[in-house]
Amino acid sequence: MRLTCKVIERRSALSKGLFRFRMVSPLSRKQLSRLLRQKRGIRSQRAFAAELGISYTCLQKWENMASFPNTENLLKLCRVFGFEDLESFIAYLNQTDVTNREEEQLVTEILAKLRHLPPATAVRVLETALGLLKAAANNEGDI
Repeated sequence: MRLTCKVIERRSALSKGLFRFRMVSPLSRKQLSRLLRQKRGIRSQRAFAAELGISYTCLQKWENMASFPNTENLLKLCRVFGFEDLESFIAYLNQTDVTNREEEQLVTEILAKLRHLPPATAVRVLETALGLLKAAANNEGDI
């Protein structure tokens, strides 16, 4: 099931922390900090925080990598940065830089694993990957 921002908003309060611990890597804080600073530009933290509908101290902690947003705030950021769904946004935050050699090895491993999947599962994996790539490409122009 693809979790769009609207679907997640309708979830109960008990599941609000669902994505916070399962899908976020340590690199996410650094990536989020970079995105926030770029999107904020020359505006003050207070002004940008008001636009986002969050407290100034929240924004300050996220930019300084002292904390990470809860699911509700991740949803706000998901919309601000133009991602279609929370999964795509978190995947983007978890990106790492890899060398060409590592990239080639990774591609080889992925293709080998795809060949062993049932066709329906392989299609689902490829559709998800395509969605992530589209979201990342759309966000490069926004920043």
